[in-house]
Amino acid sequence: MEVSISDDLPDGTYWSPNDQRSVISKVLSWLKTAMPYTVKVPESEDVGVFFGKIGPSILDISALSQHEIIYPAWYTKRDGQKNDAYSVVHYVQNVVAFENGKEITYLESEPLYNWLKDNEWKKEFIEP
Repeated sequence: MEVSISDDLPDGTYWSPNDQRSVISKVLSWLKTAMPYTVKVPESEDVGVFFGKIGPSILDISALSQHEIIYPAWYTKRDGQKNDAYSVVHYVQNVVAFENGKEITYLESEPLYNWLKDNEWKKEFIEP
């Protein structure tokens, strides 16, 4: 099993962990204690075109024939007159999306959400 992270910057640079095992262990422990989130996450609205990535950092997990991604749950919605990435991206507090290519499952996990959303993961990853 390997992990990497695509950061939240417009170019979506990929980062590698300093210690794969430590990061995998931490993420798995958070997933084991996560609870299913059953409230409907709002659908994203069309907010126009942005040149570059918008949204949070994405944890990429690869193992043999499986590929999953985990990221803070988010959606886009225009707020008033402003139309920039900061005013249209909204997060679902303490909720992460777990995507396996076929479906998305939402989980409540405050530590995993904060680790990804607040870029706490950068302390454990190698800057590209």
